[in-house]
Amino acid sequence: MKRNVVMTLLSVFLFVIGVNAQQKPSEILGTWKLVSYKYGESDIKFATDGFQRIKLITPTYFTWIHYSNKDKMVSEMAGGTYTLVGEDYVEKIGFGGDSMRAYFNKEQVFKMKIKDGKMYVFGVMTDNQRIEEIWEKID
Repeated sequence: MKRNVVMTLLSVFLFVIGVNAQQKPSEILGTWKLVSYKYGESDIKFATDGFQRIKLITPTYFTWIHYSNKDKMVSEMAGGTYTLVGEDYVEKIGFGGDSMRAYFNKEQVFKMKIKDGKMYVFGVMTDNQRIEEIWEKID
């Protein structure tokens, strides 16, 4: 009986360690700048000097803004909560600009990889639009 309890506790402990090893939230925390993107069937586009898209990620929330470098006006934005388990990154948009209204309170499921200070996010949105984004950590 005592051995079964020890084995059960050891199994739970190893499971928890395994789950935590897959989650690396500290790697995604901070400020990111969009470097390139591809939405739908479009060609890959690179961020230009004309606009910036910045993404802020905290331990529980994300937000991004898209603004003009010329007049510093925000044209799009969204934010909400997220989860990260291994490479599975799920955003749930809780607020945003008018163009994001269709995504409110829907889980957007992506794959995420971080390598050499870059974050690669790719997947299919709930409206079947495919996205591929590359972000560079700036903070």
